[in-house]
Amino acid sequence: MAKERKESSANEHDSGDMNGGKALRPGATGSVFDDGRKKPVDPPAELNITDPEVIRMVSNPTRLMVVEELFDCQEPHTATQLAELVGVSPSSMSYHLRLLGKAGIVRRVSDVTGDGRECPWVASASSIGIALSQQEESTRMRVMDGMLRAMRMRISRFMTASAAVPIDRRREMFPFMSLDTGSLILTHEELLEAQSRIVQVWEEYLALSRGRRASDYPYRVTYAWSCLPSGLIDEPDGDGDADGGETGGAEELGKGSGDIPGADGDSGVR
Repeated sequence: MAKERKESSANEHDSGDMNGGKALRPGATGSVFDDGRKKPVDPPAELNITDPEVIRMVSNPTRLMVVEELFDCQEPHTATQLAELVGVSPSSMSYHLRLLGKAGIVRRVSDVTGDGRECPWVASASSIGIALSQQEESTRMRVMDGMLRAMRMRISRFMTASAAVPIDRRREMFPFMSLDTGSLILTHEELLEAQSRIVQVWEEYLALSRGRRASDYPYRVTYAWSCLPSGLIDEPDGDGDADGGETGGAEELGKGSGDIPGADGDSGVR
């Protein structure tokens, strides 16, 4: 893959026509144009990314947010729409989309011509998985840094917007939570139960979200959560045990081994 050029406009933000004059709607076999043009073909079930060079390319926080948006929504988005969502210029977003397109992660809606910034892009599969556990530590950390930077960008925009609203109206206008942290003292069984209950809550609301069109509902939110040891932990020995201790923990939930597959319609880092 060619070396990426320096992005001089990665933090720019330009406004524009969100749909470029073309109304988009979801269809039974994919998203289509209201004027009846040909529907995109159904994407494959899952895209698994294992190539370290592709993973490093995706680790850019802007690209991570684009991948999340397209795979979660499964609807076409133009560069202008995605630029407005992420907070960069349409031209910068077009660059990011081209890189993702060359890697086969997203694709253009093939029957659209004209201004490239108004050409819709779609996810190339129904879900995505990134095989982080198979990568070197530097690659894993690069993706983790990208994910944290993306979250920090969202939190910063939220805090800036809420700061402009009187305190007594903030909760009404911004019913969100930016970040909450704490420390728990638990038994092994309580640790597993707590994580299982949290996963069940997210899965319940993910199930409600699937099939919904974001424009039909008042809120579209992004969530992130983790459950980590407060201090250092010992490396597992050859048998998978730490200091002869019992294995388990988050791995038993299928969420903590470093291999987290994306569910249908979701993006996942593995």
